[in-house]
Amino acid sequence: MIDPSLFIGYEYNRKYEFKKLIGIRQEKDRKF
Repeated sequence: MIDPSLFIGYEYNRKYEFKKLIGIRQEKDRKF
Protein backbone atom coordinates (compact mmCIF):
# COMPACT_ATOMS: atom_id res chain seq x y z
CA MET A 1 0.00 0.00 0.00
CA ILE A 2 1.37 3.39 -1.01
CA ASP A 3 1.29 6.12 1.64
CA PRO A 4 -1.19 8.75 0.32
CA SER A 5 0.72 11.67 1.85
CA LEU A 6 3.90 10.46 0.15
CA PHE A 7 2.09 10.26 -3.18
CA ILE A 8 0.59 13.75 -2.73
CA GLY A 9 4.03 15.10 -1.86
CA TYR A 10 5.49 13.47 -4.98
CA GLU A 11 2.78 14.97 -7.19
CA TYR A 12 3.32 18.39 -5.62
CA ASN A 13 7.08 18.21 -6.15
CA ARG A 14 6.61 17.14 -9.76
CA LYS A 15 4.28 20.06 -10.48
CA TYR A 16 6.67 22.47 -8.71
CA GLU A 17 9.65 21.23 -10.75
CA PHE A 18 7.56 21.55 -13.92
CA LYS A 19 6.63 25.15 -13.10
CA LYS A 20 10.28 25.89 -12.33
CA LEU A 21 11.32 24.53 -15.73
CA ILE A 22 8.68 26.65 -17.47
CA GLY A 23 9.87 29.71 -15.51
CA ILE A 24 13.48 29.13 -16.56
CA ARG A 25 12.38 28.72 -20.17
CA GLN A 26 10.41 31.98 -20.03
CA GLU A 27 13.39 33.82 -18.57
CA LYS A 28 15.58 32.56 -21.43
CA ASP A 29 13.00 33.72 -23.98
CA ARG A 30 12.92 37.16 -22.36
CA LYS A 31 16.65 37.68 -22.89
CA PHE A 32 16.46 37.17 -26.65
